[in-house]
Amino acid sequence: MTIGAFSIYECGKRGEEQIITNSKSIIANTKACRLSFFEKYLNETMDVSIRDSLSKLIPPNATLIPLPKSAPLVTNAQWPGRDICEILIANGFGKNYKPLLKRTKAVPKAAFQHGSEDRPTVQTHYDSIVFEDEPLFTRSIETIVLVDDVITQGRMSAACSLRVMEALPNVTAGLFGLIRTNTFTNIENVINPKHSNVLYFPDSGKTFHKIL
Repeated sequence: MTIGAFSIYECGKRGEEQIITNSKSIIANTKACRLSFFEKYLNETMDVSIRDSLSKLIPPNATLIPLPKSAPLVTNAQWPGRDICEILIANGFGKNYKPLLKRTKAVPKAAFQHGSEDRPTVQTHYDSIVFEDEPLFTRSIETIVLVDDVITQGRMSAACSLRVMEALPNVTAGLFGLIRTNTFTNIENVINPKHSNVLYFPDSGKTFHKIL
């Protein structure tokens, strides 16, 4: 299974000290739902070619679905995915958003694990997420874009895509990630929009986030 994705910011631990500091700030602000930097980028900085690329992933008829957090959502909880959806729609990307994917039980936060083998698997995510169908709403969906704050290996993205495909087999789901992590090469610029593919290999249960 291949999920077409697009991300704006690149973060990691390799590169010049100031760039790494900036990338950490982007992550921290996003997790705290301080997203004015993203709104400013969309309104003031985004290049026309990048806007065109984002518009192709998120057309005017798209329904955005924020990916769930690592634990079931509680009242008044911060949820970056939801806030990113609202900002995208306010700036002309997509027509609406709906939190149709719900976490039923907590899984370990990937960012707190020491390595890839310690992070939740696709199956672990899949078993803890349900698609809460709303027939009067979902029957009108034409295009779906899953929205996440940070794409690392894409395990949760793959699990959520599987749930969407089961519930809505005739609708293709793309993926928007505000940030992607880079563990392989030096980061040269925190703002670095890129297309990518999240590849899921069911036989092994592994994923790979391939930057294009």
